[in-house]
Amino acid sequence: MGIREQEKGIEQKKKRKREGKNGEEGKSLMNLYLKQGMYKQYVVMYLLLHLNTRNLDLVAKVTDNIDDVNNDDNWLYVRKSDVVFFRNNYKTKAKFGMKKDIIKGKRFHFAVSQLKELLRPEENLYRTVMRITGQISESKMMKLSLCNNNTAKGIKKLSKNRGTAVETLVNNYDCTKK
Repeated sequence: MGIREQEKGIEQKKKRKREGKNGEEGKSLMNLYLKQGMYKQYVVMYLLLHLNTRNLDLVAKVTDNIDDVNNDDNWLYVRKSDVVFFRNNYKTKAKFGMKKDIIKGKRFHFAVSQLKELLRPEENLYRTVMRITGQISESKMMKLSLCNNNTAKGIKKLSKNRGTAVETLVNNYDCTKK
């Protein structure tokens, strides 16, 4: 399959995702990125869908040396069988502190291992994320996640993942509103 056909297939998936409401299309697009060797896009989608990140959280460096990790930047630290995602630079760090997530998926581990960095601070993060997600903003993805996890336990998990108060999620990410 040529590059044009791959790009056309990805654009079709993005269009279907924009029209979808349950998030399954996002996972399908994420897996297509992996299959096509588009590892940066795969990792961005994974973090948006599974850890409910904001755009700024995606400005991250990749390393397999723990000595490289500092307390100022976001890092994807690749270990033997998992990846540790350190978030030191995100919107609500003053309230929630550094966030650390251990991600054990083999496909995620492989994809991150192919990268030196995720997004760069000088990029227009909004446009980059919109291009990767098929024109769905990170806040819209958060609304979809909230709709799909609309239980007390689910909302608490989303709050912890994102570094956002439960009250803020309930008040600002109502999926019944456009």
